Amino acid sequence: MSPRARTLVCLLAALVAAPAVRAAPAAAPAGGAQRWLWTEALGHPDVARLKRDAENGQEHAQMDYARYLLRQGRDAEAVSWLTQANQQGDVRAQYLLGMLYLQGRAVAQDFEQARYFLGKAADQGYAPAQFHLGRLLIDGPFVDPALESASPAQLRQASQRGMELLRRAAAAGYAPARTALQQDAPAAASRGGAQAAP
Repeated sequence: MSPRARTLVCLLAALVAAPAVRAAPAAAPAGGAQRWLWTEALGHPDVARLKRDAENGQEHAQMDYARYLLRQGRDAEAVSWLTQANQQGDVRAQYLLGMLYLQGRAVAQDFEQARYFLGKAADQGYAPAQFHLGRLLIDGPFVDPALESASPAQLRQASQRGMELLRRAAAAGYAPARTALQQDAPAAASRGGAQAAP
């Protein structure tokens, strides 16, 4: 694995694997995915009530209970609740499922499933999903063994879509996407992917 691919995998792993006591980085936008996952209060402080509400099909309770379980390191249980929230169309559940599949955390690592779930959330305008799917599409050949046999045209198309997703996330104010565009747009363009962002 190349140094760049290792760096990408480490950064993605840090997002989902961060300990519950870790605060969001100062550069994260208010309400950003990491802040929401690890530091924002759950919808109800009584975990038993939160679980009851989740069992009764309340989407926000399912998400909050899944966040609680992730904070407790009970990832497999969290996947079940994220799956239920995803079935109700929750973009945050789709995003987290995509990240778990990307890393192989509590599920078998599956880049196709990661792209699918991140894509569902990205298509609904969720900036963190747009950012991570964009990075995955741009850096896919470095991290996804299935893309080793992709044609140059397929890789170019994936890179172009990845750049477009990064632009959308940046336009929504997602700081990591802005940084990525400044650092990586020229490299992606040189690979034949897309024009550098203005």
